[in-house]
Amino acid sequence: LSFGEVTADVLWPRPGANDNAPSRNNDSVVLLVRLDQRKFLLTGDIEKETEAALAPQDISCDVVKVAHHGSKTSSTQPFILAAHPSLAVISVGLDSPFGHPDKTVVQRWLASGAQVLTTGQRGTITISTDGRDLRVETFKSGDR
Repeated sequence: LSFGEVTADVLWPRPGANDNAPSRNNDSVVLLVRLDQRKFLLTGDIEKETEAALAPQDISCDVVKVAHHGSKTSSTQPFILAAHPSLAVISVGLDSPFGHPDKTVVQRWLASGAQVLTTGQRGTITISTDGRDLRVETFKSGDR
């Protein structure tokens, strides 16, 4: 897909790829959005099965919207290493009844060198780019 200078590659789903997957979360649309030198990976609610299919591809990015609210069913080490973003954003409530984001998931992203921001801690997170620089704005300041 092209929108002026922005391109978005649809990486997932592939027809029939998740017929035996335990969750329909793996049918989420995954996009790699590019503008000049910057790439954003938007993962929906994919889980480890889809991550395993995507990790061998070039999914390197500057920013990733962490899959499935930081659930322990996603953010596998091979996927994190393949994406290797400088910024990982987790869309999650402040007090998730499901325990999201999982602490080990957050630690995996941090250990990879990514800065982790959560909407629960920061509110709305806006990331913009001119294709070279990244600008991050949050509704609230915070430690995460």
